Amino acid sequence: PQGAPTSPRIFDLVCKPLDKRLNDLAEMAGGRYTRYADNIFFSFRKEKFPRKVKRQILRIIEGDYEHASLPHFKCHKLKVRSGEQLVRILGLNVINHAIHNTREYKRRIRKAIHHVEWLKSNGMDIESGLNKLRGLMSFAQKDTLPPLVIQKFKELNNPG
Repeated sequence: PQGAPTSPRIFDLVCKPLDKRLNDLAEMAGGRYTRYADNIFFSFRKEKFPRKVKRQILRIIEGDYEHASLPHFKCHKLKVRSGEQLVRILGLNVINHAIHNTREYKRRIRKAIHHVEWLKSNGMDIESGLNKLRGLMSFAQKDTLPPLVIQKFKELNNPG
């Protein structure tokens, strides 16, 4: 299920053959391939993103007849950026090779904590809300979260 603590690992296992093909493509084109959850990044030293590579990336991600047995996905958003800039990856910032949670991601975690606390205080089942919170926390860069957020998560996650 989405949000379960095992979801990221299962997704990584399913995507392993896809990662291999995309990494090989990036290396052949003189670039680097990175995937974080369902966000895929190609980095090139060139100013312009190679058009042929873009088409091939889409073919690999969305599936082709040659590799029908590999996992394939609907690509809902493709952005091409060039030049030096901050890289944002699923609620994380990569700044000077260090990973930080974005403000928006911290807000999502706080909101999920509040939701679980509300469910609990109203005597309702907290499991689905707690699973969502666990999923968010599994991707969070813990050392950049406020101590109170970590404390509340531990209390909700380990009642007793």
